[in-house]
Amino acid sequence: MAGKRRADGKPTRRVNRVHRRMERLNQALAATTDPRERVVIAADHYRSALAAHHDQASAERVVTFLVEAGNRLFIQSIGADKYVDAE
Repeated sequence: MAGKRRADGKPTRRVNRVHRRMERLNQALAATTDPRERVVIAADHYRSALAAHHDQASAERVVTFLVEAGNRLFIQSIGADKYVDAE
C-alpha cells in the first residue's frame, strides 16, 4: 500500500486541510484593511468552499447579497434622487 496512514485518533487529511484554509483566511484578512482586498479574499474563500461542497441555494444567496450591496453603494455614490431602477 502506497502512502502513509494516519495514526489512530488523528484527524483525516481532509479535516486538516479545512483547518489550514481557515488559518490562511484569517491571516490574509488580518494582513489587510483595504475593503476591496478583503472582499476578494472572502470571495475566494467562498469559491473554494463551494468547490468542496456544491450548494446552489447558498451560491444564489451570496450572489443576491453581493448584487444588492453593490447597488446600495452605487446609489450612495450618485445620490438616491438620481437613481433609476433598471428593472
